Amino acid sequence: MLKNDLKLLKYILMFLILISFILKNNYAYPLNHWQKKKITFFENVIDTLSEVMPREKAVKIILDPRVRFEKNLILLNIVQPAQDHYFRYILQNKAVNKGLQFLDRYYKTFKWVEEKYGVEKEIILAILYVETNFNPMKAKYNVFNAYASLAFADHPQYIKMNEHRLRIKHKNMTDEEFEDEKKALLRFSKLKSEWALKQLKALYSVSKKMKRPMLDIMGSFAGAIGYPQFIPTSYLSYAVDGNNDDFIDLYNIHDSIASIGNYLKTEGYNKNDLYLEMKSIFHYNHNWDYVRVVIEYAQIIKSRAKY
Repeated sequence: MLKNDLKLLKYILMFLILISFILKNNYAYPLNHWQKKKITFFENVIDTLSEVMPREKAVKIILDPRVRFEKNLILLNIVQPAQDHYFRYILQNKAVNKGLQFLDRYYKTFKWVEEKYGVEKEIILAILYVETNFNPMKAKYNVFNAYASLAFADHPQYIKMNEHRLRIKHKNMTDEEFEDEKKALLRFSKLKSEWALKQLKALYSVSKKMKRPMLDIMGSFAGAIGYPQFIPTSYLSYAVDGNNDDFIDLYNIHDSIASIGNYLKTEGYNKNDLYLEMKSIFHYNHNWDYVRVVIEYAQIIKSRAKY
């Protein structure tokens, strides 16, 4: 009797192990043709995610129907359109009035952050306006897809497409000058691909800290998140809790204001030193026109604010 019981127990254990294996690897049993192709296509992304999560979980994410390759994001991120027109609009009365209303609405938080981090509230306000027009909820790009697509930025097919866009953008260049641009494009595309994979890994940690599933996080075409438009690695380095709820959500305005203050302070912001002020803002966004318009907008707000 004991022998039969042991035999039965053995079969039960074998059955449970088999069921466990199937459930654990349900992404692979069975896979249809398109699922297999998708796994093969995103193999590099799966390998990267497997450094921070079980491989079967990474595959399950990739097989989610929301995950898709968007080549237009490669084109937008590698050869970006000019922003001069948008920067000019920011200094118009309508934009300034909107900023004054926003500052008044969240004045207590702006003031508290200014005192805590030594970063002028008007500068933080200006960055919030330039980045998202005070409305990150209009973000239409899936952040995971942005980085998963940018991981292919160094693929010859997309480098060729961006060369064509570059030629249109710089149509007055000589052939010699354009050859230098092509070499720079090749280097940048390689760096952007590596950068995107790094951001994907960081996005996994961000999703846990923000208590949002990776595939539910929406942002810009460049993969930036929330009011302050932090990329995932910036979130991990600079994001702080601004309303003492032990939870950092960049779609929460109080956390966002505090996080921008912490970012600029960490990068050396000093309101009494214009060079350090500009340098910290440039670190936030590597564009001197951006730096100029943030400072100008902040100065206009300061001159018109009623406090």
